Amino acid sequence: GAWAPVCCTFLRKRGKTMQHSIQGILFDKDDTLIDLAAFCRKPIYMTAAYLSQHMGKGTDEGWIERLAEASGFRGDTLLADAPIVSGTNRDLMEAWRTVLRTGGMQLSEELAQNALDYLQWACEHHGNLKARADLPALLQKLKARSIRLGVATSDDYLPTVQCLRALGVAHLFDAVFGADRVPNPKPAPDIARMFCSQYGLLPEQVAMVGDSANDMLFAKNSGITGVFFRPDGWEGPLPEGAQLCIQDLEQVASL
Repeated sequence: GAWAPVCCTFLRKRGKTMQHSIQGILFDKDDTLIDLAAFCRKPIYMTAAYLSQHMGKGTDEGWIERLAEASGFRGDTLLADAPIVSGTNRDLMEAWRTVLRTGGMQLSEELAQNALDYLQWACEHHGNLKARADLPALLQKLKARSIRLGVATSDDYLPTVQCLRALGVAHLFDAVFGADRVPNPKPAPDIARMFCSQYGLLPEQVAMVGDSANDMLFAKNSGITGVFFRPDGWEGPLPEGAQLCIQDLEQVASL
């Protein structure tokens, strides 16, 4: 059933009370575990400049802005459900191709891959890594309840693991699922099925905590509980697949 359309500071539930206790939790990485705008804005603009330079446009600010916006940033603003938010590296490459095509340019697979490698380097060296909560404390609290913990991200596996190590929480996750390590990434249900199979869980015993509509669609497609995380609040109906809305990641401990 419908419920109040505002995401407030308390955990809100849609529909009936969950009949199965949560035994496994999957977390999105970007803008859920970490502040994506702080981490990616400078690297995205650096990569846009890299692409502009290698496509023969030099330091043309117009092209840099177009490529950055296609990636997910308009100035300082992170655009909802843009490729850098909820897409895979392949989605990011296609966004760049679409922009460049408007100028009669073709982005080769080699240059696109080089740009992705450059973006990863820029994130490692220039990204401002800020956790959305006291992650060690939260994750240790959940593990003390014998809850299986996983990361379900549209990013690739290796940069995800590097990020978790930098946050000091890699050892607290039982599994990390990158888009390049599964047959079909989110919102396809492959990750949830692998997680359930690996730890003997029913879909009803698993929750997905994420900030995007894509995360919630993944929850719906997987038959798991969608926990919509919006630190700045949310007005209007919840996205498809979301059953809970939280503003503070610490509220996950109340599931």
